[in-house]
Amino acid sequence: MFVHHFLQVALPFVEAERLVLSHLGDLPEVAVAAHARALEASAAERSPVVSELVVGEPHPATWQTIVPMMWRLEGPSRLFADMEADLVVVAVGPSRTRLAFFGSYRMPAETHDEDERQQCHRFVEVAARAFLQEVARWVTVLAPRLTA
Repeated sequence: MFVHHFLQVALPFVEAERLVLSHLGDLPEVAVAAHARALEASAAERSPVVSELVVGEPHPATWQTIVPMMWRLEGPSRLFADMEADLVVVAVGPSRTRLAFFGSYRMPAETHDEDERQQCHRFVEVAARAFLQEVARWVTVLAPRLTA
């Protein structure tokens, strides 16, 4: 299964890229917060948040940078996914940057019926969206502090 989300921030590409690359160590923490939001949105029983994000070596280019990631999400009951994903920072214009999340994952083998599959996919989508929103938030919050 695939999941894709994107949004734009009002920062030049060079600045957004620099902020993302200089804070790669914070991404696992961002993943935990996003995972917790997905668990809350699933309205299921509370369980400990198990989220592990491994960040790979970034691939910078002139107008975009790709940060490969492996993300293990565990949710309520049998909701979990091991996802390969990319966080992509792309120049859109002189003062705008697109942040994108492209991920793919396999449905858990224990997920048998269509309702469980849909619930699992919604869980992963919410987690990916929350992750990207949190990255955008800390990039826009950090930008003024670092340039002041």
